[in-house]
Amino acid sequence: AFELKAVKDLVLEDDETVVLNGAITDPVFGASVIQDTVITIKDRTHDDPATGLIHLTAVTAGTHVLEGDDYTLKVSLAPGVTSGKDIHVALNIGSGSTATTDDIDNLPAAVTIPAGAPDADFTFTAKTDLVLEKPEQLWIEASPQNYAGMKGDKRQVTIDDATRLKADNLK
Repeated sequence: AFELKAVKDLVLEDDETVVLNGAITDPVFGASVIQDTVITIKDRTHDDPATGLIHLTAVTAGTHVLEGDDYTLKVSLAPGVTSGKDIHVALNIGSGSTATTDDIDNLPAAVTIPAGAPDADFTFTAKTDLVLEKPEQLWIEASPQNYAGMKGDKRQVTIDDATRLKADNLK
């Protein structure tokens, strides 16, 4: 008899299969058949809310971006978590946004956290539109794509109007 234990770790990985097989060496039981036993070790790092969340944080200081400027964010794994394969994270404009795709450029459809890396940065540009307007709320949502059970984060950025900063535009 023996005991097989799956050790909890902080590694995002696919489920793993262990096949136990054996052979009979005693001639008295030589005609007996030993069936293989298949055991699946399910990874739970991605299912745990504390370790299976993709975080979205600002790299650029503050929560505002002026039209015409860039803003950089980071998608990252939970502290201490690593991944054995690339993690693909979809990026979208989220519900509650007053800003639309007409207000930003270069927001990638997805970003990849490379295997073994804790995070990846991405940048978008707030478009200069020459329209006098109130600040616009942009919610960016990050959704992990290739690990079932993982959850994503969202981050709000305010796009400030640059048009009203020129006195001639206010006449």
